[in-house]
Amino acid sequence: MVKTPAELTTLLRQTNLIFTVVNLIMSLISMNLEEYNKEQFWQLLVDAIHLSVMYPTHKSYTRDTILPKQPEIQAMELSELLGMSLGEALVILSELRQDKK
Repeated sequence: MVKTPAELTTLLRQTNLIFTVVNLIMSLISMNLEEYNKEQFWQLLVDAIHLSVMYPTHKSYTRDTILPKQPEIQAMELSELLGMSLGEALVILSELRQDKK
């Protein structure tokens, strides 16, 4: 049973990650891998990350708080800082840096 807000946050992250991975696996199972290229795999990752409950919060926090102080932050660093998957960090940084252009 969840007792603290921190435990609830951890549970939500774990549930969210499981949901994202299951969706990605289901997509991979149902396709012929030889027909997909890097761009199509990237789009699958983006679609899976957009399903994440925490994605909008992570993206806005990164945009408003992290990037102004650390504009050159790398995906692995962001992933560790916010406790999210590397895939989510890659998608968020790609989208925010594309928006900036």
